[in-house]
Amino acid sequence: VERPKPSLAEATALVHAAGGITSLAHPRYYGVDYETLIQHLKASNVDAIEAFHRSHSDDDRHRLWKLAEAYGLGVTVGSDFHSFNGGHRPGHMPVVINGLPELISSA
Repeated sequence: VERPKPSLAEATALVHAAGGITSLAHPRYYGVDYETLIQHLKASNVDAIEAFHRSHSDDDRHRLWKLAEAYGLGVTVGSDFHSFNGGHRPGHMPVVINGLPELISSA
């Protein structure tokens, strides 16, 4: 059975039509320069990018946050909880507080 493979822009349009928002998770894993990736997300009408993920270094988080801000994308935080086996708790993701209120108000 052939399954449709919508482009990112098509998938985003479907989510928006249903009243949802879109955020790209795990941007570090795509092997693409962050600025190039964010430009593609913006062109595809994606709403946000997961800048805060436990696999990101502080430098990654800061760069993603600033690029998202520069391109008008929102920023999401993901605890990436899948099970209790990894020692993580659901919804637990340390986040730098400095500047967070400004980030939230700009979303």
